[in-house]
Amino acid sequence: ALALGNGAVEAVCLPQGETQYSNLKDCTITGWGTLNENAPAVPQRLPRTGAIDVYEMSSCTTSSGYGIFEVTSGMTCAGRLDGRVDTCTGDSGGPLTCLENGRRVLYGITSWGKGCGRRGQPGMYTKVTKFLRWLNQFVR
Repeated sequence: ALALGNGAVEAVCLPQGETQYSNLKDCTITGWGTLNENAPAVPQRLPRTGAIDVYEMSSCTTSSGYGIFEVTSGMTCAGRLDGRVDTCTGDSGGPLTCLENGRRVLYGITSWGKGCGRRGQPGMYTKVTKFLRWLNQFVR
């Protein structure tokens, strides 16, 4: 289920198979985390959401300066290259969903980033499609 900013909850679907992540459109991140890396953690009654873009991994591994952090094929990067929308401390485990045929589909799970909202350094997300076989064992 996905909590919406208006207090409602809706079901979220799993992807149907392999997907070209850079082709995803109308994507949103959701979380209860801080607004920036220097902000104190303040409890939120409702989660925040933000519209983001999903990028080719090559654009995130060559020029983004992730340094010693390992980037694998089970990850995708997303956010805004201008740094205006990103996940941050407290958002890990939250959903990255994209609208398809009127339904929200879970394509990513917030994982990590180098800081929060830094220009040219979008956040990293676990690729749900890499784990579909395992996930489908638990879905009825």
